[in-house]
Amino acid sequence: MARNDSKDLPRTQKYLKIMEEGVQRTIQLINQLLTLKKTESAQVQLQLELIKLVPLLESIYFIFDPLMKEKGVVFKSEIDEDLKLVYADREALTKIITNLLDNAIKYGNGIVNLSAMHDRDTGGVQIRVASNGPLIAPADREKVFETFTRLNPNKNQPGTGIGLALSKSLALLHRGTLQLQAINGLNVFILILPAWSEEN
Repeated sequence: MARNDSKDLPRTQKYLKIMEEGVQRTIQLINQLLTLKKTESAQVQLQLELIKLVPLLESIYFIFDPLMKEKGVVFKSEIDEDLKLVYADREALTKIITNLLDNAIKYGNGIVNLSAMHDRDTGGVQIRVASNGPLIAPADREKVFETFTRLNPNKNQPGTGIGLALSKSLALLHRGTLQLQAINGLNVFILILPAWSEEN
């Protein structure tokens, strides 16, 4: 009897792991929904501080580095070292960028680019996350920011359809913008944030 129990142990552990992952996804979904609803109703209180983007982006890269290596993703970055400071909520800004990178890794075809530069039009800071793969049609580029929208529902990738909607809401709370464009054959998410100045 003990021998049969030992044989079933790996299978039981596998099922427990699947259940645990399911619970974690449910918790993540609930937390994202709560945050999204708060941002939409202006109930989120941003904890604003002056943030240097270069070290923040580097720390986010190190979070995703093991996953990208595991998936064989070719990652390139181009970040201006003299970026202006932004006056932002560190946790919210991190969530925006991690959502964009996570989306690029999941739905791209092995190429992810991250860039950060001065935005000439607004005088702010522009962060781009680009990936290859099928280009999102112009008619769908606003739809990707709608809650529960997944344009590739048959693709074997987990997702809630909330991340991009939450990212855009958080960008707007910072008086910024988030949009999707097709540039040089890539899907490119462009986040623009106001740069800090003494007049702000």
